[in-house]
Amino acid sequence: MAEPLAILYRLLLYSRLGFLNVDVESDCHRVMLALSNNMPMLSEFGSILFDIFAISSKVNVVSYLHCNRVNNTIAHKLAHLALSLENAMIC
Repeated sequence: MAEPLAILYRLLLYSRLGFLNVDVESDCHRVMLALSNNMPMLSEFGSILFDIFAISSKVNVVSYLHCNRVNNTIAHKLAHLALSLENAMIC
């Protein structure tokens, strides 16, 4: 559940900063597959994917890319940070 939350918080930040075109990378293949195919899953993070799709309409997500965890240490750390912010309110 950490990866979808990290992606959601990242897109919220990009939206607030006025970013227009972004690439989203993650080492979670299942999440990247669902996002790139625009297919939310009925799973523990399906509702987070719906939120990601909603925010994606404000930020032009150019692509959702899967990458190996070895090459994705920053995103992995952000995902763990997202778990610690799960109950925080983002305004």
